[in-house]
Amino acid sequence: MIDPIIDSKKFEELFQFLISKEESGTRLDHFLSKKFTYHSRTTWQKEITEGRILISSKTVKPGVSLKEGDLISYHPIQKEEPPVRNDYKILYEDEFFVAVDKPGDLPIHPAGIYRKGNLLTFLKESGKFKDLFTVHRLDRETSGVILFAKNSEIASILSKSFSLGNIQKYYITKVHGNFPKRKSAYGILKPDLSSKIRKKRTFVPLKLIF
Repeated sequence: MIDPIIDSKKFEELFQFLISKEESGTRLDHFLSKKFTYHSRTTWQKEITEGRILISSKTVKPGVSLKEGDLISYHPIQKEEPPVRNDYKILYEDEFFVAVDKPGDLPIHPAGIYRKGNLLTFLKESGKFKDLFTVHRLDRETSGVILFAKNSEIASILSKSFSLGNIQKYYITKVHGNFPKRKSAYGILKPDLSSKIRKKRTFVPLKLIF
């Protein structure tokens, strides 16, 4: 039986990667902010300044120019992951792909603070799948069917089918109450800071001044 909620986890990881010939000559902070967009350039500069990013085991400044063969090491500060749901269901599986019913409040793949609590990691850690490749995505807050390919060739075929519109996604929204056919309102939509749903907006009415 799968528990619907996974407790918060603390993680401490080390990420390393080599700089290629094409990437040489780029500033370190520019390289990181373009390659890893879950942090802003300002945040990456802070990580570099505080010594969590090293080049060939040495501390550096954000503006250092990268060279081919540089080994960048990133040891992020220990963080606690938010709890996520893991009551996913396997809807279909064959030798080419697997279709999964993803619940809301569950990221599809590792990103930002969600390094362990995500659907792809849960599937791999279940021991039922050797390799899985994402071919499309849904937002963390959105529930729905997700396809994972079992090899890179099938992943390429499915991704192309999505981009060409041969595979279509349909979204269903649940609403409450009786809505009039037409209603006029004057105001703005702002982020709802009281909600844990990142993209939720709230309507703020504005007064008309004549």
